[in-house]
Amino acid sequence: MALKNRNQLRTTLNNAAGGSSLQRVATMAANGDMMQSLQGVIGTQAEPTVSGVASTELAASQAATGIVVSTPTGGTITKTTDAVANWITEFGLVDNNDSRDFIFINLSTTPADFIVFAGAAGVTFVGDVDIAGDATGGVSATFRVRKTGAATVTIYRLA
Repeated sequence: MALKNRNQLRTTLNNAAGGSSLQRVATMAANGDMMQSLQGVIGTQAEPTVSGVASTELAASQAATGIVVSTPTGGTITKTTDAVANWITEFGLVDNNDSRDFIFINLSTTPADFIVFAGAAGVTFVGDVDIAGDATGGVSATFRVRKTGAATVTIYRLA
């Protein structure tokens, strides 16, 4: 069984560890550190999602694939985020401070073709919210989605 996140790990250890609650907690803590170390190293990559070339919503389900691409034409387009509940569900964010990353790539070869992001209610952006086109095509930005409350997430631009 391939474990994709710490919640699957927690469930597996709870069912398999046996013994007392204290033993299960110690096993989970030890294996949780190992799983944390392996995040981003071992995994699968779904087919990247193509986001429209016009101003449309950035669905959490699109970002949850890990890579989203768009080729805007004719200037700036705005990608408004999906509702907070969808980010929390699609990214498997259970506890506050749970987080997951995704990459958005602007494939336009025209520097004037910008992608700008706007947050729906409860979604806050930190960092540069635009990705300019580039003569080579393929300017990417890495974002981290972090659950900050029951109905709030913060999306950080990391690179």
